[in-house]
Amino acid sequence: MVKALFHILFLVMVVRVHGQEYLNPDRPNESKTPELVKGNNLQLEVGLKKEKINDGQNLYQHPHALLRYGLFNALELRMEIVSQTIKDNVSKNSLKGLTPVYFGVKAKILPENNWVPSIGALAEVGVPSLASGDYFVDGIPFEFRILFNNNVNSNFSLQYNIGVAWNETNNQRDNKQWMYTLTPSYKISKDLHVFLEEYAFLRNGTSAEHYFDGGVQYFLNRDLAVDLAAGVGTSRISSDYYIEGGLSYRINFSR
Repeated sequence: MVKALFHILFLVMVVRVHGQEYLNPDRPNESKTPELVKGNNLQLEVGLKKEKINDGQNLYQHPHALLRYGLFNALELRMEIVSQTIKDNVSKNSLKGLTPVYFGVKAKILPENNWVPSIGALAEVGVPSLASGDYFVDGIPFEFRILFNNNVNSNFSLQYNIGVAWNETNNQRDNKQWMYTLTPSYKISKDLHVFLEEYAFLRNGTSAEHYFDGGVQYFLNRDLAVDLAAGVGTSRISSDYYIEGGLSYRINFSR
């Protein structure tokens, strides 16, 4: 799986294409941008992640891959694939394979106007039949987010999301997970961006998961960026910490 994805990445990287604007990745932070991939552009975002869930468990994503395709500058089509391993250091057991593959759309609702943020919407649905046995879920997982972005000035921006995800099954109807993100970011230069972030997941009947992270993005050119991020859990049921890195690449089929 990993080898196939990197073969795809190699093939698109040898095509010499350059967009008029810098690409706008949805990684590595939890916040998603309301901006869309331009029409007839394909964007591939790939990353590796290690997360220490607790003293007994570690999670590895190898890789997390997101494909984004711009449709007529008005809509973005998405496919998200995650190859994941969870290792239990106590029992020595592990879960391995693909999590449910997600298909989704992102739409731009309003452009930014002075202090009124740009607004977008993102909806994704998972397909359990495309998951490995260890990650099969009973029901159809679904996620919906409203996406916001304020450009305070030419270098500083504030991105934030609110959303809900759920996996309704025959035995459990009220299993929604609410979430929010808040991400200030700063452009040190046109090629080097840094960010901080606070986000949380909230569920009925349990404590909230809170996280704080930060990271850096470096743009090798207008169509290629690399990133590195790390975060820590700040509540009782959060994971201890995680670190991840990856790259994003855009190809313009209209050239």
